Amino acid sequence: MVLNAANEVAVATFLEERIGFLRIPELIEEALAAHPARRLESVEECIAVDREARRWTQAMVGAFPALTGRP
Repeated sequence: MVLNAANEVAVATFLEERIGFLRIPELIEEALAAHPARRLESVEECIAVDREARRWTQAMVGAFPALTGRP
């Protein structure tokens, strides 16, 4: 759940030219480290984990200055 959510946010922000390409795997790795693996018992838990991982990754993107031009 976390890997997919972080990847989708990171790729979307890259395509919007808000982060560099090499920041994608960094964000995913950071998201995975921040959200320890655990057993999910319901669909509701899956949705909550996905939502939190997306929110967290978006916040991390916001912590970095936007790109001013393409590298």
